[in-house]
Amino acid sequence: TVLRAYLEVAPMTAEERKTEILKMGVDNVVMEEFTKELAEMSPEAFVQMLFETYHPCAIVAGEDYSFGHRSRQE
Repeated sequence: TVLRAYLEVAPMTAEERKTEILKMGVDNVVMEEFTKELAEMSPEAFVQMLFETYHPCAIVAGEDYSFGHRSRQE
């Protein structure tokens, strides 16, 4: 069912998304450029890079997100 299909919602820019997330009480938001090198990292190398670079106390990702190159292969 589509409700109010006539409403047009303008897409948010990256900076607008970052601002909205910070309003929710998040301490910091990092928007990493998606490069070929980043896309080809293994899941282990990607997570290691995150912790060595940003020292997070937590990482939040959507349910359809996976860490690293080909991490969804079975």
